[in-house]
Amino acid sequence: MDDDALEALKARVTGGDLDPSLLRQLADALDAQQTKEKRRRLLRTGGRVRAPRGCGREPCLVSDYDGGDTVDVVYEDGGEGTVEASKASSLLDFEMDERACGDAAELKRRGNALFGEKDWVNAAAHYERALKVLKRPPTCGSRVLINAGTLKCGTLSDVSPKTVDVMYDDGPDEDDLDRRRVILVVNDAELQCSLYLNLAKCALKVSRLRDSTSAATLAGGLASSNEELKARFLCSARVVRGRANLAQKKLRHALRDADVAVELNSNDAAALALKRDAERAKKLALRENKKLAKEVTQWVETAQGKFQENGGDETQCAQQ
Repeated sequence: MDDDALEALKARVTGGDLDPSLLRQLADALDAQQTKEKRRRLLRTGGRVRAPRGCGREPCLVSDYDGGDTVDVVYEDGGEGTVEASKASSLLDFEMDERACGDAAELKRRGNALFGEKDWVNAAAHYERALKVLKRPPTCGSRVLINAGTLKCGTLSDVSPKTVDVMYDDGPDEDDLDRRRVILVVNDAELQCSLYLNLAKCALKVSRLRDSTSAATLAGGLASSNEELKARFLCSARVVRGRANLAQKKLRHALRDADVAVELNSNDAAALALKRDAERAKKLALRENKKLAKEVTQWVETAQGKFQENGGDETQCAQQ
């Protein structure tokens, strides 16, 4: 509705015409006007907003907006686009503050907000920054996650430039262990576990499958360090890793992850869905293998028949 029509409506109402339909029409027109003004302020040329891209929304610069239904934007990687103006939104609160953040919990909060925007890449960057904030060098008395064939938690009893002595939570102690087997120092197991799990989810969303597998494995290793973390995180870590394995067609690993996840929580919908999908993929793979074996057998029999028809003696042929 243009300004003249809106003023005419106002005049009728102030003149005493209080018909319900007219009042509703005026209220809707005023709401539309407010929305239009807010949108115009938000989408000022040169301003930064979040706009749709793919399945999520990313930060971008408004390059042109004439007050219509669409707006031209330039994304941070240089890509350009024209999107619906109604789907653009303000930056998240922390994106308006250019100061660097050095608090791991706050970086996780920001990452979660970006995850909610389906901005997987920037969310992952915040989780990685949080993990760097939490990173510590191994020292005597440190809680650590060790690569001992499987991931195990323990406490360092001695640290030298090349080796460490470790007292495992479960199992016998180990001395003179190669220091490179120390995967990470655990200084906030709950926060580190959730960060690695969220990082694995982001990597899975953008098909960085090996990164997803690695992060989910670390999350699972940390979650196994105590019963509380195990109950909260381990099932989800196995589901995410199972999904990454399934996408890489590592069916044996995916099925193993699915079985563990279901054993941990037999009512978890994601775990049950993973098990169902992994079993279906296994059946399809077996069917394809049988089909291929049959086709190869038929080809060999046909080739041998033609060879013998032409007077050949297969016993005189060298086997390659």
